[in-house]
Amino acid sequence: MSGLESMTMADRLEAASTTTVIASVFLIALILQIIDITYPAIGMGPVYVLLLGLVSWRLSRRAAVFSAVIAIVLNTRATIQTGIPTTTTITLLRVGLRCAVLAFVVATMWALRRAYERERASARLDGMTGLLNRSSFEAAMVTMLSSTTMPVVVGVMDLDNFKSINDHHGHAVGDDTIRTASRAAVRGLESYGFVGRMGGDEFAFIAALPDAGSGEQFAIDFHRTISEALISLPALSTISMGAVIAPPGHRLDYDALLLRADGLLYTAKRNAKASVIVADVGAPTVLPSAIQLVRRGDPAPLRDPQTRLVPVHS
Repeated sequence: MSGLESMTMADRLEAASTTTVIASVFLIALILQIIDITYPAIGMGPVYVLLLGLVSWRLSRRAAVFSAVIAIVLNTRATIQTGIPTTTTITLLRVGLRCAVLAFVVATMWALRRAYERERASARLDGMTGLLNRSSFEAAMVTMLSSTTMPVVVGVMDLDNFKSINDHHGHAVGDDTIRTASRAAVRGLESYGFVGRMGGDEFAFIAALPDAGSGEQFAIDFHRTISEALISLPALSTISMGAVIAPPGHRLDYDALLLRADGLLYTAKRNAKASVIVADVGAPTVLPSAIQLVRRGDPAPLRDPQTRLVPVHS
């Protein structure tokens, strides 16, 4: 799964910069005004409604109201200049009708915009934890890998003996364990990168590093932050992590990095749970089959999380 989805029209409007939108609106409004003045019999009023819909969707509500006032003034001015006899009452009714229609457009588009944002957030985020879901995390990871010039650390994490927690303490406790780990992950990652829930009790993260040498300590500290949060729960749980450090210009795509980190994770779970294994992207890694791994026993109280640093190879 690439995690990259085709863009809808709303997504394309969202992707356009504010400067581009403002410039486009100004250009279209100028063209409409020229047509209104040159060929007043055509009546460009309905087109102003479409333009206002664009402003209401993409810019702020204040900008939409301001644009509505400008549209009313321009369109009314063009109508008056036609020379068609009119009265003050007719002019006021015309302005009032335009105000009502454009106010309805602004309110409707603003409501649709809020509904779109809620739906978009729902599609991007995991409902239980509020973390990025799998597809959104993969998309964010692809973007980060293609844009950053800094080393990155990519990790995969998995709660130890999670099935045992559900079996012995109930799914509500299991869900609370996942939420606790998620909150700690967000807190530990701060603004360095992204964390996502890949499914069940498995998480993944990517973070930019000031230098490749800081990757090991970053992963260790990140693992410790989550572990300390989990140890405070009534149903004691631990977490294992596999992390890989990738320098700028590496040739592995996000799939390969996640696969390498996943292999390190299962090595950690097989050898010593509640641990983190960190490796350089060039270090040889044995990827054990997950089918061969058997989880036994209840989660033991966390003392000192074990850390194994795989030697860095060029």
